[in-house]
Amino acid sequence: MSIPDRWSINDRTRLTGPPIIFMDLIIIKRHFDLIITHCRDNYPAEAGGFLGGIGNLILGVFPVPNFAFIEFREKHEFGIAETDCLRANQFFEEYKMDTLGFYHSHPSSGLPVPSKQDITAQTVRALRLMMVISLADLNSTKVAAYFMSGTTPVKQILTVIKDEGLNKYLLELDIERQKMNYLQEMEKLDKRVEQILQSR
Repeated sequence: MSIPDRWSINDRTRLTGPPIIFMDLIIIKRHFDLIITHCRDNYPAEAGGFLGGIGNLILGVFPVPNFAFIEFREKHEFGIAETDCLRANQFFEEYKMDTLGFYHSHPSSGLPVPSKQDITAQTVRALRLMMVISLADLNSTKVAAYFMSGTTPVKQILTVIKDEGLNKYLLELDIERQKMNYLQEMEKLDKRVEQILQSR
């Protein structure tokens, strides 16, 4: 399966199928390092966990045990217990975040590309974001992030920032939210004015 390197939501050449999402994803270094350490510590078994945040900001990481390895000693698959899904959702809700997606490692694959099983699991869980960590070379870990557009994984830009750089992105997010709220209120007002004019 070929994975497109980069598609834009404004790409007018693709006229069929679900909309293509393109978004620069931001993660702080502390969380990025936690993900890499978790995956390396579990090598040669697969490791994974949930990603939480707001919009394009990954603000939380919730590692979970590999149910497939614990129960069946299966190193090249990743299974999640339903209780861990619930715990992750509760954790992110408590900290006012959305459950954005899932990260997991590929211990023997040279490229961080989703497998057919990854795509199926991501679609079943209705999670939009997938992060794949390749550990084939422990000295050169490769990481890639994808948004699911229907059943198509679309590669995204993933930017790791210093922890102290996060405030800038949170401020921009707050401004964007306020702008959206303003536009929604204006739309409501326009509809109300239209109703008044029609009732005359």
